[in-house]
Amino acid sequence: MNAEATSQPWLSTLKRWYRGTLYQAISVSVNKGYGLLSPLPGMGAGGLASPYFVNAANVITCVIMIVFNPIFAVLGNRVSLKWILVFGTVGYLPYFGALYCNSVYGAQWLLLFGAVTCGFSAAALRTSEAAIAVAYPEDNRRGFKLIFGWPLGCLARSIQLALNIHDSEQGSISMSTYLAMIGLSCIGLPLALTISPPHKLIRTDGTQPTFSSGLTRIPLKQGFVDLWRALKSRHILLLMPIFITVRWSYTYQGNYLALYFTVRGRALAGFVQTICGIIATVGLGRLLGAQNLFRNKRILCNVGWYTMLLVFVVQWIFNFYMQAELQSRSPPPVLDIYSRDYAKAIVAYCLFSIAGNASVVWTYWILTLYNSNVDTLSYTSGILRVSDFISCAYGIGSRDHVSLMTNLAVSFAVFVASVPVTCYVAWKGEALEQEKNAAGEQDSLDGTWDTGHQHVNKAS
Repeated sequence: MNAEATSQPWLSTLKRWYRGTLYQAISVSVNKGYGLLSPLPGMGAGGLASPYFVNAANVITCVIMIVFNPIFAVLGNRVSLKWILVFGTVGYLPYFGALYCNSVYGAQWLLLFGAVTCGFSAAALRTSEAAIAVAYPEDNRRGFKLIFGWPLGCLARSIQLALNIHDSEQGSISMSTYLAMIGLSCIGLPLALTISPPHKLIRTDGTQPTFSSGLTRIPLKQGFVDLWRALKSRHILLLMPIFITVRWSYTYQGNYLALYFTVRGRALAGFVQTICGIIATVGLGRLLGAQNLFRNKRILCNVGWYTMLLVFVVQWIFNFYMQAELQSRSPPPVLDIYSRDYAKAIVAYCLFSIAGNASVVWTYWILTLYNSNVDTLSYTSGILRVSDFISCAYGIGSRDHVSLMTNLAVSFAVFVASVPVTCYVAWKGEALEQEKNAAGEQDSLDGTWDTGHQHVNKAS
């Protein structure tokens, strides 16, 4: 094998690329929410003319994810996160197909079926991709490698815009858009199959991903015990509110697009929002990766959080102003790309993407300050994904008698509740990292895992 690599150096180079963390980050990020699987939901109402039924269907998806996210975290540590990721790519296609059939034939029952398949796949996908994205990269490059996936998301949004650029009326997006997105989403499965297992990963610093017990296949019983221990971790409980905040406003954003914009106005807004997400995510990812610029990670934690907090404040002020202005008009305006207030209206929409996506990068990065073991990050990512979808604002958004201002006000109240505890997490970042380094173990309720856990796993 060494002789072959020496005689054919390009094979060695290809192997290092294929097994390297950069390739893993790209492959996983394609399947992330901001990769190929977000463009249709990002059009508002899944691209349909009315947002209310699709929002009600999404309640089913969220409930399934709440139940199965932790279960897939345990299964991922038993059978490999790679195969959980593979399973997570297959259930989106029936959902996208159901959106198409519902738009063409009015088959609402099929949309409910698609919501169920999407729920199971989304639970597997969100848990596995999050754990891989934060556990695989080198310590000093985690922030940077959380940013991939946006280019393909941008490609999908560009296709949406091109296919709907001539539709200056309200209603559903063109049927060809659904077919194009279904075709693009098929890329996710073969890429998921190329993910390397942890023991074959090649990092630039020569290190390998670690496991808390030294076992790469953790028994199911022990997995549920570890999951419960992770759920009681103080920092996980404190990070849940900010995750709930990010997801809670999604139905407001979708309803906002569907009620106030033409089809091409929605398509352009989705494209511009993706560009804003790229800038915000890359910017914060680079900041979190530039650890040598700051004296310690506690300062870096706080710089990242308070930068996002500033954007959040601007986001809420401007959205309340824009919503009040739009709903004061009678009849309600329909904004096209040439409308006078169109640019101002999509700025309000895009601010959600800037703050929301940056906060997800920051939250996953801060998880590694407490623990960087693959199995532990699987549990903690799964738990945070539960809180991500506890935000059943879909229940509010599925009711047509609930005003957008009420929806926005509820989302803002959730955000306000999350600020104090998130500030505390950022402030305590360095102290808890020092506890981790001193103990050399995982966190429990006090920030460190019970060291006896190693012996239990080895015995099993």
